[in-house]
Amino acid sequence: MSNLKKTGITYWIHIAIFFILTFGIGMLPPFAQITEYGMDILGIFVGLIYAWTFIGFLWPSLIGLAVMGLTAYAADINTAIASGFGYSLVWQVFFMMLFAEIMNVLGITEYLGFWLISRNFCVGRPWVFAFLIFTAAWILGGLTSPYAAAFMLWSVLYKIFEKIGMEKQSGYVTYMIAGIMFLAAMACMVFPFEPYPSVIVALCGFTPADLPFIPWLIVGIVTAVALSVAYLLVGKFIFRFDLTALVHAGDFAAEYRDRKMTEDNKISFAILLIQESWLLL
Repeated sequence: MSNLKKTGITYWIHIAIFFILTFGIGMLPPFAQITEYGMDILGIFVGLIYAWTFIGFLWPSLIGLAVMGLTAYAADINTAIASGFGYSLVWQVFFMMLFAEIMNVLGITEYLGFWLISRNFCVGRPWVFAFLIFTAAWILGGLTSPYAAAFMLWSVLYKIFEKIGMEKQSGYVTYMIAGIMFLAAMACMVFPFEPYPSVIVALCGFTPADLPFIPWLIVGIVTAVALSVAYLLVGKFIFRFDLTALVHAGDFAAEYRDRKMTEDNKISFAILLIQESWLLL
């Protein structure tokens, strides 16, 4: 999310550009295969991408949803809002965020995070730590839900980074947050019966039952693992983040090595296992 201060001329210039893109592109003549309706949607899309980058997420998203009600997409603004908030994905993400916060309040995210980073094989090895986090994202995303994997692991990371003094806006934190979502989403493509592969297969005129399961599984696993390794190598050898705080985090987290679960930790961990099992089933 943008950290732009809500004062000064720059902030208002960004707001002006957002509205110009959102409403202005739809007034341009259509080109290529894009219809007038398509130009309206393109304007909303480009405007939101700009706003999410330079302004923030909340109120620009609500503006974009309201503007959808002024296009041919919906009869009125009420229909657009009802359609947006009535979509199952919105509520799935909402409840996953709520669940992650409950786990955070009960302390299980802090316990799991510092249990992991205090292991001897992780101490002083930030890229081993990154590999383990990404592996967890890959497994949880493939077997349960990418949103469940992302929100839970984001909570774990934020607890760790907060304790060791790494800023949320630093390059490594952004890299890790994006990597979790990327790998969790990639893992969803491994099994052809998952929702996203099913959509792609349907667009090709097939059903998951028409596909050879084992070849699809092998190609999916090989592709996901290759992309995971590539993402790690790019972070380690190209971005070259300053990982001093994470290298010394093992000393800070040593006190957590023999720490026992509290009653709240045990309850939340049991709830977490039930939730992940339910998603898997």
